[in-house]
Amino acid sequence: QRPRAAAPAPVPAPGRGKLETQKLLFDAARRAGEPDEPDLAVQLYARLLARFPDSAFADEVRAATEAQRKKLKS
Repeated sequence: QRPRAAAPAPVPAPGRGKLETQKLLFDAARRAGEPDEPDLAVQLYARLLARFPDSAFADEVRAATEAQRKKLKS
């Protein structure tokens, strides 16, 4: 009998791209701010900027963070 060839190793699933991860964080922060959870929204926006300081969403994140901080003050 001929020996069986080893099965090829499974190809790992591709990881999330940086842009997709940024979008997920941005959307999560935006949703957190909608039901009046400004604390959580600010934390998520800060996390996004900490992980991706050059994010394509940076200007929107900064503006949204400021809006959520205003909610906290009122």
